[in-house]
Amino acid sequence: MSLLLLWELISQHKTVIMCLGFTGASLVFLRRWFAGGRAAIEAAPQRSRRLVLITGASSGIGLAAAREIVRLRLARVCIACRRPELGAIVAADIRRELGADETDIFAAEEPLDLASLACVRRFAEAFCRRHRRLHVLLNNAGIMACPEALTEDGFESQLAVNHLGHFLLTRLLLGPLRRANGARVVTVSSKAHEWGSICWDNLNLSGGKYTPFKAYSQSKLANVLFTRALASKFEAIAS
Repeated sequence: MSLLLLWELISQHKTVIMCLGFTGASLVFLRRWFAGGRAAIEAAPQRSRRLVLITGASSGIGLAAAREIVRLRLARVCIACRRPELGAIVAADIRRELGADETDIFAAEEPLDLASLACVRRFAEAFCRRHRRLHVLLNNAGIMACPEALTEDGFESQLAVNHLGHFLLTRLLLGPLRRANGARVVTVSSKAHEWGSICWDNLNLSGGKYTPFKAYSQSKLANVLFTRALASKFEAIAS
């Protein structure tokens, strides 16, 4: 299925937030929100073009989204991933393929490992030093149905990467998001959230409770609940 651009839904929120589910080859992403259309963006000075930060953009959905945003000249794209050198290669490949330059797409210099809260903090600090405004944060990176494991912070790995890391990243980037006019936070979820439940008294699913899909579904439900809460919070502020 070709790209579906569902910004009619995102436009319902004045400041932040949409949660998207992806299945198979379908990709749901951005267009209408970029008010004024592509022509207006192309006519604007480079420094005024909107900035999109995509986590996990070196492959999969994140890579497809980055390429399409650049192809349509909707905004500048910053790729964030665990290996900045890989992000730089991906950005260079897209620039070569689409005839773009470093004002269109570039890789963040600081690594972003969502399994490490300390790494998330370092990344956010470096990003905030370099960029005063962030117009779209696409929380895309994730892992799925992994063997049972704990992160360095002691959290179940799928919950940590898919939800907790993005939760902290979003919180730390609220400054640049608030300074951008009508910013959005887009969080990639999954239909698996429908089978998920939050095990509040045992988030790590320890003691023989762990199965890969149960942990994945919990993390995807956490994405949806986080998105709804964030939307509610910012709508209350805007009203």
